[in-house]
Amino acid sequence: MLVDHSALDDPNLIFKCEGGGFTRLDKIFNGQLQRVLETFNEFIWKDGEANAA
Repeated sequence: MLVDHSALDDPNLIFKCEGGGFTRLDKIFNGQLQRVLETFNEFIWKDGEANAA
């Protein structure tokens, strides 16, 4: 599963139900949540590629 802006705002997922969605979580991350998500996903996919090889 990719964690991105739309996943954080999906009302059926815990990010929105418990975390308040992207806007609230972005405030917690001092406006850097998008960058955190990009880095997080970059490392997940990089690791996945290494494991597939």
